[in-house]
Amino acid sequence: MVAEEPERRQERTRFALELEKACIDSLCGPVRGRVLVSLREMELGVDLGDHLTLKGRLQRPSPLRNPGAFDYRAFLEMEQIHFLLALRRPEQLVSIDKCPGPWLFEEVVLPVRRSVEASITRNLTGGPAGLLLGVFLGEKHALPEELREDFRLTGLTHALVVAA
Repeated sequence: MVAEEPERRQERTRFALELEKACIDSLCGPVRGRVLVSLREMELGVDLGDHLTLKGRLQRPSPLRNPGAFDYRAFLEMEQIHFLLALRRPEQLVSIDKCPGPWLFEEVVLPVRRSVEASITRNLTGGPAGLLLGVFLGEKHALPEELREDFRLTGLTHALVVAA
């Protein structure tokens, strides 16, 4: 089941998938856990709450290689995500069962979120748009790298983290 609203960027989509069942060859059984699904240059049209059947190989995130570097595996584990699944071909998507998400999310949160995003992108561009999308909607990827660097240099990165 799609466990959170998919993060859609220009050519990439990512979302957390809550596992319910896994099959290896013809042996299937119930499982629990989250997988971070990513796909490039392919649009699935999935939303929060949809049930998917996918084919692919689960991968463990790479362990920390350089002391002091960002530990992606530990970051994902804090999000309760222990495996990655990259979809590279349309045939890896076996089925989509469209299911509505939680009522409050579908009827209140999502329409307000989409309205705020549309208003910001209609009226602003570049750094100001990225900053507001990051602060109001948690869209960290919208913040231009040079603006992120400015926050780092001034010691205000924590302000962005708290806002998002």
